[in-house]
Amino acid sequence: MHNFAGKPSVAVEEVQAGYFFFFSPAVSPKLIPLEHLCLETDSLVLEAEKHYRNEPKNTLLVCECIAQVNGITPQMVIHASTENALRLFLGSHTSH
Repeated sequence: MHNFAGKPSVAVEEVQAGYFFFFSPAVSPKLIPLEHLCLETDSLVLEAEKHYRNEPKNTLLVCECIAQVNGITPQMVIHASTENALRLFLGSHTSH
């Protein structure tokens, strides 16, 4: 689900269906399990702060926000989102 900003009930249904969710700096997910979460910064209009261009370097802002909201470390978010991207795009996992 690219740049998901829908109702929580829809998110729960989509998680159960196996969907992945991509979040930009403008959105902070609270209900999406880490195993369904990916990070993105591809939209120039979804900046973290007004009047600043959204760039790939802002992925760290999204990561830090997700970590804070979920009470975990940014490293845990990085690991989970990397695993998810590999699983989604390559059908593989990095951990054994």
